Amino acid sequence: MNSDVSSGEEIQDDFSTSAPPEGTQDSQADTASHEPNPELSRLRQEAAKYRTERNDLKKRLEELEGAGKTEIEKLTGKVSEYERSLASIEDTNRRLRAQVLGAKVGITPEARADAAALLDWSKIEDPNSDDQVESALKKLVKEKPYLSGKSSSGVDAGRGGSRETGQDMNSLLRSAAGRE
Repeated sequence: MNSDVSSGEEIQDDFSTSAPPEGTQDSQADTASHEPNPELSRLRQEAAKYRTERNDLKKRLEELEGAGKTEIEKLTGKVSEYERSLASIEDTNRRLRAQVLGAKVGITPEARADAAALLDWSKIEDPNSDDQVESALKKLVKEKPYLSGKSSSGVDAGRGGSRETGQDMNSLLRSAAGRE
């Protein structure tokens, strides 16, 4: 048995002390350590490049989404402002149109602004149609005859009598003040 052990030690000693045959260990080490390592290194570098690229793209996407939100908010604010401005302009246009068409209908110049303000635009199907606006103004004059200046009770709201008697409000005030 000792001979077996001694021969095993000799074998072990031969491997540990003796140099491997030329070109075998280095080529095996290169094959074992260098061949997979360059491939592995290349794959790791490639994966790192893709991770970096992905992270950069995520940051860029977040920036664009943030910029897009603020841009959308800005545009939404502008749209709201333009809508208010458009509504105001349309209202002004309707009032001016009613005042101009009020002359055709026979509304006195002093009452045209009142007629334009009193006109119910919701009852007019097409506010851009002159005929429909004129018709609505005529109906308004029938409801409120003082707009045309022709009123059975008078436009001066309680003037009473006629000028022939000399008893209008102005003459009464003058006489009360002692001027007449």
